[in-house]
Amino acid sequence: MDSRSLSALIVRILGVIIIINVIGLVPGLVRDYLALRGVGNDAARMDAAQQNAVIVSALMVAEISIGLALIYFPKSIANRMVSAAMPAEGGGGFAALQRICFSTLGLYWMVAGLNGLAFGYAKFKLYYAVTESVPGYAKLPVLDPDTFAGLITDGLTFALGLILLLGSRGFAGLLARIRGYDA
Repeated sequence: MDSRSLSALIVRILGVIIIINVIGLVPGLVRDYLALRGVGNDAARMDAAQQNAVIVSALMVAEISIGLALIYFPKSIANRMVSAAMPAEGGGGFAALQRICFSTLGLYWMVAGLNGLAFGYAKFKLYYAVTESVPGYAKLPVLDPDTFAGLITDGLTFALGLILLLGSRGFAGLLARIRGYDA
């Protein structure tokens, strides 16, 4: 199997993984939305539920579109990645595949981090709408610890994905130096 076919397979598998992740999130999101809609007739909660549904749905459509593009156009994406990663003299197949693997892993982590950030933002907006609609109780913190930890984790995941995507050549070179061969 040549490097272009292998990289096309890697890209197609990444598309499948992204779509499976998005489909796996749907039941929990629908459950949360229906539970929130059934809480009461408070207008602020209903508006927050609808805004959250729009934000999360738009993000899910974008992620599914990215996944479908990776599934249906892996050759063109892989050819662009391989031609950018291959040196002019034509050698370096293993290092080029390492760069492609780092790039696809970075893209996956960016999409996963972006998904988590959008979900955390929607959860924050929902939490804020619910706490504002209950004025008779003690003031709750603006952000619950789980949402804060999730936002930090997803932000770091997105940043690590961006670093891997943009710095794949450097990481492949570092691995080559550690293993003792030229990249």
